[in-house]
Amino acid sequence: MGLGNWLARKGNVGGTARAVAKGWKFFKLQNPEMSDKELAEAYVYFRYGNTGEMELAVRALSLLEKFEPTPLNLAWALLLNENPQESDYIAEKKYDEWRQIMREEIDKMELPHRIY
Repeated sequence: MGLGNWLARKGNVGGTARAVAKGWKFFKLQNPEMSDKELAEAYVYFRYGNTGEMELAVRALSLLEKFEPTPLNLAWALLLNENPQESDYIAEKKYDEWRQIMREEIDKMELPHRIY
């Protein structure tokens, strides 16, 4: 593992994935009847509602509409949402590497249902 990969895993990329996985697991255990879309929306409103950044919540949900609502896709949408100045670079140059990091970090959380 190179330094860049390690930094991504320990920093923003891995941290976003771990936070999403923890939140997804919490909401699913508290509300087992929630659909994946409802879980994603609940997490987004929790994440941005606490800071009063509802414009970020709206933008994150808009980005997520392009993907199936899974923890991996939610983490990816949040990463793009919170780094708009770099989103093209991330999507083009780091897609495979960073999504793999996110997948591995989410796998560690042992979510109660499929994640991809």
